[in-house]
Amino acid sequence: MTDLAREKAFGQTVKAWLSALPHEELVQAFVQFEQAASASNAKKIATHPMRPAAVDALLEREQAKRPAAKQEQHAKVEDVAKS
Repeated sequence: MTDLAREKAFGQTVKAWLSALPHEELVQAFVQFEQAASASNAKKIATHPMRPAAVDALLEREQAKRPAAKQEQHAKVEDVAKS
C-alpha cells in the first residue's frame, strides 16, 4: 500500500467522521486541527465547508492566551536562572 492510498483512505474517513460529530465536537475538532496544522494548512482547513463559524472565536481566544502563557513561562525561566 502506498502513502497516497493511506492518505486518501484517511481523508475519506475523516470526512465521514466529521459528518457524524455533534456540533460542539465538530467545533472542537476543527479548532484542534487548525492548531496542529502549519499556518498554510490551517488557512486551507479554515475554508472547509463543514467548518462551523464558532471556530473563529475559539481560535482567537486561544491565540490571546498564548502570549500570556509565553510571558509566564519566560518569567519562570528567569526566576530559575536567578536562583
